[in-house]
Parts: sequence; C-alpha cells; structure tokens
Amino acid sequence: MDRSYLRFVSSRSADRIADALTEQQYVAPHQSVGAALDAARAGVGFCALAADRALASLRLDPATTIGRLRRTELMQLARAIYRGWRHSVGGDSLPSQVPDKLNA
Repeated sequence: MDRSYLRFVSSRSADRIADALTEQQYVAPHQSVGAALDAARAGVGFCALAADRALASLRLDPATTIGRLRRTELMQLARAIYRGWRHSVGGDSLPSQVPDKLNA
C-alpha cells in the first residue's frame, strides 16, 4: 500500500494541516510560506503538488512570511491543500448520495 495513502487516511481532515501550519507560524513567524509548507509537509506528509496548487489557486506568494497570514488564510490554505491531496489520492471518487425524494 502507498505511504501517502496511509498518511491521508490517518489525517482525516484539513485540521491536521492547519495545526501544522499554525505551529510553524508560532514557532518561526519570519520564515516564508514555502519553508513553512515544507516543514508542515514533513510532519503531516501531504503531497507537495497539492501544496503548490493550493498556493497558486489562492494566489499566495511562497516568499511571503508565514507570520503575515491571518488565521482565515491559514485555514483556506489548509483546506485547499487537503482537497488537492484528497483528489490526488483518489478520495473524490466516492459516490454522492441523493435523497430518495429527489429520485422519485
């Protein structure tokens, strides 16, 4: 079994990514967002491509210091990384459930 998949299953939500980014913001507020993502990725194990895509979609500069980001921006970044990671692992292939009233 793929290690990235095992890490994905054990993480369960974007909260672990947000916690890792918050820790990096607290411990080293003057480091860049890119360096903070590298440190968080080492701890959580999310996909580097997902982090790059999240930065691009949110239009965040990886050279910005992590201490400059607001809590809401950190949460958006964590959720975008999680969505990209889930998509790359294949978690988006779950069937959607439609209520019975709509099927009638």
